[in-house]
Amino acid sequence: MLKNLTGCTILFAVIPTTNGHTQSILKRPLVSYENVRSKNMKDYDAIEETVFNYFEGYRTKSRELLEKSFVIEIANMKGYMKNEQGEMELIDMSYKELIDQWTNPDYTPFEFSEGNVLSINIFSPIAATVVFDCGGMFLDTFQMLKINNKWRIANKFFVDQ
Repeated sequence: MLKNLTGCTILFAVIPTTNGHTQSILKRPLVSYENVRSKNMKDYDAIEETVFNYFEGYRTKSRELLEKSFVIEIANMKGYMKNEQGEMELIDMSYKELIDQWTNPDYTPFEFSEGNVLSINIFSPIAATVVFDCGGMFLDTFQMLKINNKWRIANKFFVDQ
């Protein structure tokens, strides 16, 4: 069975189980190790660039950098942030809303000294996860999608450090 997600084709099989239910199993094309390694270096660089575009777009309030970092139609941010009482509070917002908020002239971004990609895990030709230290203030995890040959952030989960 084929599914198309905005320029990405995903193969999956629906397999009957012994109890009469079905189970979906994702399939991905077989590629040689050498082919994956050479392509992945370009992907790692592109993923890192996307994450830093997000980081820099937030710091500078650049709508252009922020919008090219996300799958705007579906991207969400969830995470735990300390409230005024110092207690962790769950936040859930779409990036459509956040980009409007962050680029508003009255918005003051958090001050970050630097950002650092801690890990990138490319687990499919079109999907990856990233762990990012956001200036020692937040620890971000990103779910990334490769759409139309460009890496974009689909979701972010963060914790206040």
